[in-house]
Amino acid sequence: MGKRKKERNYLTGSTGKPVNHLGRLVAEEDPDLMRYYVNKERYVDRALSFPDPAVFFIGPKGVGKSAVLQMVRLLRAADASRVVSISPDDLAFSALANINADTPVLANAGQNQYLFKALWDYVLAVQLLKREFRQNSVVMDVVAGLFRAKDEKEARRLLGMSLNDDGSAPSLTDRVLELVREVELTGEAEGVKLSGAVKLEHPESRQKQLTLLALVHSVAKNLPSLLKHPYHVLVDDLDTHWHDTPVQNAFLAALFTSLRKLNNSNTLKFVVALRERIFKRLPLEDRDKLSDWVCRVEWDAPTIRAMIERRVAGAIGCREEDVWGEVFPVNSFNILFKRTTGRPREMIRLAAQCIECAQANEHRRVEEEDINAAVRRFSVSRLEDLASDIGHRYYAFDLFVRRMIGWPKEFPIGKIADLAIAIWMDAEGQHQHPLPYCWAGAYQDRPLDLARILLESGVLMLKQSRTAPPQTFDAETHTELRDDMWFAVHPMYAPGLDCVGE
Repeated sequence: MGKRKKERNYLTGSTGKPVNHLGRLVAEEDPDLMRYYVNKERYVDRALSFPDPAVFFIGPKGVGKSAVLQMVRLLRAADASRVVSISPDDLAFSALANINADTPVLANAGQNQYLFKALWDYVLAVQLLKREFRQNSVVMDVVAGLFRAKDEKEARRLLGMSLNDDGSAPSLTDRVLELVREVELTGEAEGVKLSGAVKLEHPESRQKQLTLLALVHSVAKNLPSLLKHPYHVLVDDLDTHWHDTPVQNAFLAALFTSLRKLNNSNTLKFVVALRERIFKRLPLEDRDKLSDWVCRVEWDAPTIRAMIERRVAGAIGCREEDVWGEVFPVNSFNILFKRTTGRPREMIRLAAQCIECAQANEHRRVEEEDINAAVRRFSVSRLEDLASDIGHRYYAFDLFVRRMIGWPKEFPIGKIADLAIAIWMDAEGQHQHPLPYCWAGAYQDRPLDLARILLESGVLMLKQSRTAPPQTFDAETHTELRDDMWFAVHPMYAPGLDCVGE
């Protein structure tokens, strides 16, 4: 008999050492993303196209919104100076999280979106003009040249507010807030019963006023003609420091309206990534008319399978056709897919953990025990993520969900009712050290409302009856919950909760 051919080790590089760049499987900020990206024409081409009206790329966390923005950066790398990235630090919405709404403008933020939109127009326009003309002094000359001679001095003062006294650059939100604090409500403007006048708090004269809206409208109106180059403006991570407060939501809604106005088919293209749950919370007027501006990012299983093939092949140096069947067991994609919510980031993360587990076990390829270990590790990490995903609304939500450890995978509403009662009783007996998730005890008489929270977070799936298959919960179609419905722990969370049953 001939010698048996040595089995290839797919999980080591050419040097025989473990591959150590699996972190490159994460899409955001990946310089090699173009090698792995699938179906560029679906979203990236829309983000690149100036005539395409799509501005807001909406979807859940991990669906690939940030990857769209990164692809724009990579594809416009040769003209990188014409790509403006606005980061969470630039926006600094944290300034709005605990703001003291002690002025009429902020206390009634929802009624003053027109003013906020005008201020966003101004600070965004100035930000772009800085990129176009490079020097603040030139920007001042250009903008001041738009006004009559008697207004030039006041215009320069207003522009000067773009820099702090110490020369540091405040965030865009800080600039808007600084302007807001100077606003006097002096009359009525069309649509919002408001006209704004700015009282410039300047050492030379605290009583000088200029008409803010006239200045802002003039700058925004002339912006396309002032820009001699086409710009992409990328806005990501708008959920950072978002706490669902009325002031934050009013500022975000005003920012959306401003971006729609400033977007120009020849010189200016805004691309905004935003979680869908935040988008639904914003007080936007005529939401139905936003359809041309909103692009929902979503993928099907075959496309995500192709994404994993490209990324794994690039990470470990195998052929794409060898990923399922050689590197991973033949039918493992479906197993992994069911253990996620079908989002690219989750699948990439789980596939990477499978490979890491196989390497730790010194296996030549991913085996069933590696998948089982990775699935559990991934599930535990997703439970931990709940704190940041939904903790802003329901404090210590991850700890609350851990009260379900050891539960059956499927159960009736009575199980949730018992949980709420148990938490209420625990909270009543711990006055000195209250439970961080004692809010759940308030649902002792409303278990269906507590079930809805778990369904909307994705921890649970809905079953129309005991024997019906589990369904992903859709708040728009599943408007009513009934006592005869059953619930199932989502397969992504079940391993981490040690749930029992088939």
